[in-house]
Amino acid sequence: MLLRHPFAAFLLAVLLCCSSVLADQNGHSDKSRTLPKADASVVRVAVPASVEIVASELNFPTSVELDDDGTVWIGLSGAGHGNPGVKPAVLKVTGDGKTETVIEDGLVAPLNDLLWHDGTLYVSHRGKVSKWNGSSLEDVVTGLPSKGDHTNNQIDIGPDGKLYIGQGSATNSGVAGPDNKKWVKKHADFHDTLPKDVTLLGETFTSKSFLDSSDEKAKTSAFMAFGETRDGKQPADAVEVPTACLLRCDLNGSNMEVFAWGLRNPFGVLVNDDGTVFVGDHGCDVRGSRPVADDLEDLYLLREGDWAGWPDYCYGVAITDTRFKPDGKSQPKFVMAEHPEPAVPVATFPNHSAIGKLDRLKENSSLGSEGDVFIALFGNMAPKTGTAPNPPGGMRVMRFSPSTNEVTVFAEAKEPTPTDWTAGIRRPLDVRISSDGNTLYVADYGTLGDGKHLKAVKNSGVIWKISGE
Repeated sequence: MLLRHPFAAFLLAVLLCCSSVLADQNGHSDKSRTLPKADASVVRVAVPASVEIVASELNFPTSVELDDDGTVWIGLSGAGHGNPGVKPAVLKVTGDGKTETVIEDGLVAPLNDLLWHDGTLYVSHRGKVSKWNGSSLEDVVTGLPSKGDHTNNQIDIGPDGKLYIGQGSATNSGVAGPDNKKWVKKHADFHDTLPKDVTLLGETFTSKSFLDSSDEKAKTSAFMAFGETRDGKQPADAVEVPTACLLRCDLNGSNMEVFAWGLRNPFGVLVNDDGTVFVGDHGCDVRGSRPVADDLEDLYLLREGDWAGWPDYCYGVAITDTRFKPDGKSQPKFVMAEHPEPAVPVATFPNHSAIGKLDRLKENSSLGSEGDVFIALFGNMAPKTGTAPNPPGGMRVMRFSPSTNEVTVFAEAKEPTPTDWTAGIRRPLDVRISSDGNTLYVADYGTLGDGKHLKAVKNSGVIWKISGE
């Protein structure tokens, strides 16, 4: 999955005169709401800067990257987001400002990240990381456990020369349930896995069985296949490549290991020069057999061996705290018998802000101070995640100062709304800083809905260029 929630089956919008009209769930157009054309003049930036549109009318860009020559590369997600007929692809922006499709074959939706390193383009797409040899893709890492709600996400290369991969969980909060119906039916042994022989409690979670037409109830324990239970305290067998963690390996895919674990959906990954890693992680939802309320989105600074708390802690607080009890539902219970000391995030964001990818200033520039981390916030997926908040969560680019732990808005639409129905920045998902530190590129996924409907709109994606003065 691309973000904190599995995407619903989006219907496509109708393209009319270069503007999209939202279609309802029956395919009827809502002609009262026409999507404004992307407009750089309605983007507000926290520093003196100019804003340009590098590319527009894109189908769901999830990544933007710069090669050694400054050429802009764009990753398009593909049909994994519920858009039949839309395939993942890698584009580059040519000298005349047009886009050229470079890679189409061999990609598995969703395509989540591009990374240029030492003359090579690396691609993170469902279940694998590949590299482009100039004519075809060569798989570097395969067999990643991306068969559920969340997939492998942003990648980065550390000072140790190793590849770091954010790997998401299979489920919402460690328990396979009715919200995982399509995954359970597709993969018989579908469940989350652990990197250690962790002792788990025998707690069971009850839901209606969807495997047949009966009204029978199914009981399921954490980290087990749907309908299977654990009798009392028992260790869960560790696996070499688990879900819900930050992975690390050599550039050829060998020597795979777990750098940090207990991460629900580590979508943003940024390795620092000292070997620590900034990780943007998504909080749990009120869904499934173990729903969790009011979990936040977290920015962690992790060291090797750290446990970020999932599925028993949220931003450093035990899940048994009453703040996490959903209205009308049970208080979440522990599933682990013992817990390491959980990492505490350096910054948090409102629930459903959906942290995207990260980049960092290597020196002082017109955009900010050395070490500042730029964070794409995708935003609330209402109505799936509940009513669209006002003021909205996400749908802007943030700037985090490690020296003060201060978070500020860096770029957003001048008139932000509870939805992405705007001509400005809509759904930022990736940020990339130029080599001189004076330009920030933003991959904007495009329009997802109006707070009443949840459907992606084709040809609404944008690559923004913000240049400091």
